[in-house]
Amino acid sequence: MARFRHLLAGLGLAVLATASAQAQPFSGFYLGGGAGYHLPENLGIKTPAPASSGISLQTNGGLVGLGSVGYGFGNGWRLELEGSYRGGDIPKIRGGGIDGPASGSARTYGVMVNALFDMDVGSPWVYPYLGGGVGYAWSQLHNVSFGTGSGTSLSVNATKGRPAVQAIAGLSFPMPGVPGLSMTSEYRFMGVLGDATYGATANPGATPANLTVRNQYSHGFLLGVRYAFG
Repeated sequence: MARFRHLLAGLGLAVLATASAQAQPFSGFYLGGGAGYHLPENLGIKTPAPASSGISLQTNGGLVGLGSVGYGFGNGWRLELEGSYRGGDIPKIRGGGIDGPASGSARTYGVMVNALFDMDVGSPWVYPYLGGGVGYAWSQLHNVSFGTGSGTSLSVNATKGRPAVQAIAGLSFPMPGVPGLSMTSEYRFMGVLGDATYGATANPGATPANLTVRNQYSHGFLLGVRYAFG
């Protein structure tokens, strides 16, 4: 959470420093979408004994995709409602004396409300923008299985919801000859906040157990398109 506060504070100062500059002439409703590469940070977890709490699931990169509908106010500011998906495989478990294989995937579905500011830097071809968002995310551990030490293993197939936040930095490129149409390039940092406890099964014996996942952080690199009506 601390790292997100620092990043969001930096973005906020950058927005305030440029808010007095001429904004992109953008007004009315718009639709947007994008896709790209999702780079999640490893998942810190706490498992039942005999495993240590200082272990993590290694997560590979995967797909991020999103769609949004929003409104531009004509002064650079805009608000939007966004739905997103992020996913990646889980190949390993490490830490606490454990270094072994894992299987399954981690998927995150989010609904966010974003506030963004488009800036005019003196070029009609490119408009930088900064923003941030708050919302809710559902994190799914899909058919995840791994060893916890001493011959035991844990399997999880469950979904939990938690509050989420994100920071956004991007560039939009208006398309000549097509008023309202822009291509976009973005970086997004997303945090799913707080511990999430999943119901799991410990083997052998198939006994009920719990798996706790710490704060979840990820980085997204996207290319997209946006169309402004009017």
